[in-house]
Amino acid sequence: MQVNSLAELVSRLGFHGKCAIRPAQFVANLGWDRVKVTRPVFASDTLYAESTVLSKRESKSRPTQGIVTVFTRGINQDGVEVMSFERTMLIYKRGHSPEEAAGY
Repeated sequence: MQVNSLAELVSRLGFHGKCAIRPAQFVANLGWDRVKVTRPVFASDTLYAESTVLSKRESKSRPTQGIVTVFTRGINQDGVEVMSFERTMLIYKRGHSPEEAAGY
């Protein structure tokens, strides 16, 4: 059974968020670019994600936060790329998230 591409994208985003940025650092998703679904995904597939930081900069209006853009590839169990996208996020700088400030 083939999996819906939107469900696949949501799955990759969830996994991407866990491996690239710790949940305590994440503030907001600012956008997706260059989203490509290159191969079908099936219910029996095992999917992996690889992310690379493309750019980072300090926020001009939020001194405790920064903007990070990453490129993520979704890969199946055979090592075949099934999707890719760029994602831009607003994140807390090290030592400035509410959890870190509270000592969690």
